[in-house]
Amino acid sequence: MNPKLPHLKIGQQLWFWLSKKIPPNGPLLYLSPMNKDPDMQKLANRVLRSHDSNDGISGTAIVGSNRRLTFSAQSVTEEALTNVAKWLQDNATAEGWNQLAGSRFLNINEYGVVTAVFEDDSLWKGSDIPAQPGQPKALARALEAMKVDESSWFWFGGSTENAYVIVSPINKDPKTAKFVRSILAIDYPFSLDNFNIRGVLRKLKNGWLLTTTNKPSSWCGHLNNWLIHGAKEHPSLSSLVNFKVAVQNNNKLESILSLDSDDTQDVMQQGLKQQQKTFETLTTGEELLFWFGETPKGALCLASDAQTLKTRAKPFFPLSKNTIRGKVKYTPKGFPIFKSKQKFDNFLPLLAKWFRLHRSEFPFIGSINRARFVLLDGNGSALKREKNDHLWR
Repeated sequence: MNPKLPHLKIGQQLWFWLSKKIPPNGPLLYLSPMNKDPDMQKLANRVLRSHDSNDGISGTAIVGSNRRLTFSAQSVTEEALTNVAKWLQDNATAEGWNQLAGSRFLNINEYGVVTAVFEDDSLWKGSDIPAQPGQPKALARALEAMKVDESSWFWFGGSTENAYVIVSPINKDPKTAKFVRSILAIDYPFSLDNFNIRGVLRKLKNGWLLTTTNKPSSWCGHLNNWLIHGAKEHPSLSSLVNFKVAVQNNNKLESILSLDSDDTQDVMQQGLKQQQKTFETLTTGEELLFWFGETPKGALCLASDAQTLKTRAKPFFPLSKNTIRGKVKYTPKGFPIFKSKQKFDNFLPLLAKWFRLHRSEFPFIGSINRARFVLLDGNGSALKREKNDHLWR
C-alpha cells in the first residue's frame, strides 16, 4: 500500500531514499521534508522498517519553480530516472504521487559538483507533467477553465526573448495572493528590455478583453506573437489571439483596440520601411550584419552595428522557431553572400520565400536577389557553400 504524498510546494526541500530496484509492493521512493526532519532520522527510521539502507541511494530533492522535482545524490545513474517513471506508470492511482512526473536526477561528486543530468519528458507519457508557470501549457489550462463573463488577474512580463503569461481567477484569488506568488516563482534573467504588463482578462462570448493601464505599444505585438507560437502545441491559445485591449487612465476608459490578425506582418512592414537605407547601402559593397527568423512569413533584419540589429529583430523573437545571424556583403557579380557560423536548414529557400512576399511592395529589397549562403567553421573558413537561382524567380 502506497502512502499519500502530500502536496509539495515550490522551493520545498526534502530528503529522499530511492530503492535500487522496483519493489513488488509498496513505495519505491521515500521523501521527508527537511524542515520537519533536519537530521534525516525520521526518513531513516521509515526506510529501515522494510529495507536495508544499502539497497538504495539517498540524497536531497527540491521542488523547482516549474513544480518539478530535482533529485541530487552521489552514484546516481539513468536507471534511477527510468525506475521512478516506470513505478509511477504502474501506480498511477497512488494519491499525490503524480507530482513525481517530469522529475530529473543529478549525479554529484563528493564536492557537490554536478557531473551528470538525467531527464527525459518522453518517459512520463500518460502522467500529468506539471505545467511550468508562465508557459503556454499552463496558460492553455487556465483559459480552458474560464467561463464566459469570468475575469482573471493578468500579467505578461519578462523580455522579448524570455516572455511569460500568468492568469489567476479573481473569484478564487480576490486579494491577488496566488497571482503574485506565481509571478515571483518565475526565474527569468534580467534584460534591458524587461517589461511588466498587468491588467484584468475577461472572457467574452465572442473573444477576450484585456483591461490595462499600460499604453498599447510593441508589447501587444509581442504578446500576440507569443500566443500564435504557443498555439502550435496548445490550440486553445488561438482563441486569445487578436484579443481586444481596453486602456484605462485614472479609472476612465481611454480607448479599446483590436489587434489585427496580421499583426506580425504589420511589424515586418514597419521594420522594412525603417531599413530602406540599409538595404540600399548593401549594394555599395559595405559589409552588414543580418538576422533572420523562421516565422510563418519570415523576418529579415539588416544593420551596420549589433545594437541596431537587436533592436530591429527583437519584435520577432517570440514567434521565431529558428533564428540565424551573421554577416552579408554584396559582390561585384551582382548578388549578396550571407555568411554565418550557425547551421540553419533551408535558409536560402526561406529567405527567397520572404523576398517573394515583399519585393512588390518594397522594391529596395531587390539588393538580396539571388543571394548565396556560406556556412563557416569556428575559424571563419568555409564549410559549405549554397546557391539556387531558381528560388528567386
